[in-house]
Amino acid sequence: AVVSTQSGHYGRGFDNINVVYTGIPKSGCSNWISSFVEAAGRLPPQLKEKDAVTYIHGKITSKDRLIHRSLENLQELNKLDEKGKIFSMIVLRNPWTRLVSGYRDKISDESKTGPSLKALSLHIYQKLHPGDPGAMELTPKESHNDGLFVSFAEFVAFLLESRSSNVHFKPQTEFLCAHSDYSYVGALELSDYHAREVFSLLKLNSSVTQPYDQSSDPRLSHTTEVAKALLSSLPQTVIDKFYERYKADFLLLNYSNFTDPNFPLPLVR
Repeated sequence: AVVSTQSGHYGRGFDNINVVYTGIPKSGCSNWISSFVEAAGRLPPQLKEKDAVTYIHGKITSKDRLIHRSLENLQELNKLDEKGKIFSMIVLRNPWTRLVSGYRDKISDESKTGPSLKALSLHIYQKLHPGDPGAMELTPKESHNDGLFVSFAEFVAFLLESRSSNVHFKPQTEFLCAHSDYSYVGALELSDYHAREVFSLLKLNSSVTQPYDQSSDPRLSHTTEVAKALLSSLPQTVIDKFYERYKADFLLLNYSNFTDPNFPLPLVR
């Protein structure tokens, strides 16, 4: 069965193109959802790029979420899948770069990405800095205005200690659809190649840009260099602990370590 309760909020069905996609946060899911919404003929051509994420994660696409479907509809999808009429796919990401991306995009003080999870960021700061009584009285917005941010090392330590349930940092294996053989498993680092292959197989069109185009090499990107620098600053004990917790994620595509010259590429294509 390609549809199960394990799909949760992150499984999406695009009925008129017979596609079921499991989107993992911080693994390029916004790009892929946009691609399938466009291929299904529901992405407004005048939509500005900066508004696309809000659009495809908003109420307008809630009907695509499998968790919102009726039992009868899910059973019908599974019957179609058993007949080989459903194209199911998932895209994975190197756990190291997913960790760094989650921190930079959701927790850090970087101006381009911004701390969109202000409440979580403040909670971490308060937990790690109990000697700062002033921080206990602040709202999440006030804490960021006052420049109270946690460092990358502090964030990783908290993540490993607390086993945060926030979807942006949960192991990718927890999003897999149980008892399912996916039609296609892709890697974020090779997303442009995968997008061209997938839409060729489906005989569909999509103009949505993927994170890496044909001319870019993920191993040489600025994002990768930043990730290497941040990860190299962690104590070896923390690195080992993170690897053990996310070991299953690394094994999914035999993802390279950040010290490998092929980082962040998967070593199984």
